[in-house]
Amino acid sequence: MERKTKRIYIRLTPDDEALFRRKAARYQTVSAMVRDAVKQFDDTATLGKIDVLHAMMDYYKRYEQQLSWLGSTKASIEPTNSPSPKNSLRSSSSRCSTHRPKKSPVLSKNSNGNYLTLPSN
Repeated sequence: MERKTKRIYIRLTPDDEALFRRKAARYQTVSAMVRDAVKQFDDTATLGKIDVLHAMMDYYKRYEQQLSWLGSTKASIEPTNSPSPKNSLRSSSSRCSTHRPKKSPVLSKNSNGNYLTLPSN
């Protein structure tokens, strides 16, 4: 191990000195704590990590928004097999005789997995 022969003097307030000593309790010396803190602190890497986190958050928000749009689009074109709660509560005798339910469009998936409306006969 290389000998440590260089010294750096810093000026501290009594509160700062107490903070340094309290933080250095796990280390053999205050100097060891300062050396370790300097090794772990890297401005460039920290700023790079923050930039990456911001980029990931933007990507996640766009992905979540696209999933939301996809879900609402799919729900609006998929026919439902179950009756709506509004219609299921009515008895068949209370329906108007001219009431005719709309035909659901016939849907088919293309090779890309998107739904296509096919003409009904």
